[in-house]
Amino acid sequence: MLYNVSTATIFAFVLKRVKRLRLLFMNISSGLAERIQQERTRLDLTQVQLAARLGCSRSVVFSYEDGRSSPTADWLTRFAGVGA
Repeated sequence: MLYNVSTATIFAFVLKRVKRLRLLFMNISSGLAERIQQERTRLDLTQVQLAARLGCSRSVVFSYEDGRSSPTADWLTRFAGVGA
C-alpha cells in the first residue's frame, strides 16, 4: 500500500533523525575527548610530550581532546601503547 506523504513530511522526519544521531555522536565524542585528556593527565604528559611519543602534532592531540576530531583506531592503539 502506498502512502500519500509529502516530500516536506519525509524531509522533516529524516532531519529529526539526523539531529538525534548528531546529538548522540556529540555525547560519545565529548566523552572520548574527556577520557583522552584524563589519561594524558594521569600519565603526567603535556600535549606536546604525548604528540612526540605518538608521532603526531600537538594540534592533533588538541583536536582529539577538544572533541573537534575523532581519533583513528591506529592512534588509539598507539595511545594505549603509551600506557593509557
